[in-house]
Amino acid sequence: MAAEKLTLKFGPFEQTVSVNDVESYAKTGKVPDSMGVYKPFLSESVRKSLNAKLDIDPKLGSKVVDDLMRSPMAKQALATLLPAVPGLSTETLQAGLTIAAKQFNGLDAVRVIRAIPQDTITVDVSEAIGIASKVNFSYFKTQAMGSILQRGLTVEGAKFTSDFDAADKGALPVEVESRVLVDEKRDRRLPVDIYTPNTQLANMLKVDRPLVVISPGYEASKNFLAYLGEHLASHGFTVVALEHPSSVVKGQIQLDALVPADEVVNRPKDISFVLDSLATRDKQLFNTEQVMVIGHSFGGYTALALAGAELRLDELRKFCDTSTVLDRVPADWLQCSATKLKESTLSLRDRRVKQVMALNPAIGNIFGKAGLSKVETPTMIFSSSEDALTPALSQQLQPFCSCRCRSI
Repeated sequence: MAAEKLTLKFGPFEQTVSVNDVESYAKTGKVPDSMGVYKPFLSESVRKSLNAKLDIDPKLGSKVVDDLMRSPMAKQALATLLPAVPGLSTETLQAGLTIAAKQFNGLDAVRVIRAIPQDTITVDVSEAIGIASKVNFSYFKTQAMGSILQRGLTVEGAKFTSDFDAADKGALPVEVESRVLVDEKRDRRLPVDIYTPNTQLANMLKVDRPLVVISPGYEASKNFLAYLGEHLASHGFTVVALEHPSSVVKGQIQLDALVPADEVVNRPKDISFVLDSLATRDKQLFNTEQVMVIGHSFGGYTALALAGAELRLDELRKFCDTSTVLDRVPADWLQCSATKLKESTLSLRDRRVKQVMALNPAIGNIFGKAGLSKVETPTMIFSSSEDALTPALSQQLQPFCSCRCRSI
């Protein structure tokens, strides 16, 4: 038994149409006569939501769906979808997803509808249109990819062993100093916390004290990774955690300009200014010619830009001009703010940066297809399958593979 008809409700209006007509509209964009009354509401974004597809190997389909359904985000999404399909239970909707995943080479709205085991489904059109803009499709793609990668990369019987535990605290006492560095040329006040190993003991133990700079994410404070600063300092590193000036003006946040365009340039320049400032101080404590930058999210972008990743703004503009709400995740809104810059390409590399760690970097489109290939600095990128703001597939895996994995 499978759904063949949809009863579409919009306020006081109600009309039954065939699933075939809905599929025809999704494929061609032409509104069938049976759906004519809804034509004013059938925008391109609605059509895109019907065509949005999650590719899944049918052999893995049921397992991937099972894994997806266990995630908190999926449970929340199902709860969000139910008001748009009154009369369906969570179990029935989940059954449709599972059956579709087994039968078809990928999931989209029409295939799921066809797989739901009842003849007619009622859809509240006003609810459905509202929900379409809230579904973070890129997150679910990441979830499915994570499930597949876990199977593909698992080696039976393999165990990772190490003669040390990186989580163990170091032997050196840690001292913390707070300062505010002012870049008068750019009118930027940069609060910093400086974590240093105890100077006397570090000198006794002949610790090299490499310099690490930490850049937090969008609107995050210098305290966001404080535990990491303290931990690294206890092992002999000098760590500078900075706080980028707030770029949000209350009451003026717009999705197409989440931050001022020059913020994308200013953040890497903040790090370079901090290094310039520290270079005039204790050179033994602040080795500003051998620097590691650790950045999270927007800070991850900052770290990669300093490592030499080239901004490809024409490619970014194309994505931002043609994508819809359904195509974007929160990290994309940050990047699209940069489209107002005048350059086509831009390099913000600082050659004092010798190593980079980028944690969940927001880099989906800002470096284009080849901007990351400019990075020659030793770099480690971390991804998290549960991050809905910067989903791993669109923000880290695809950008990395587009320039490094040409054969994939």
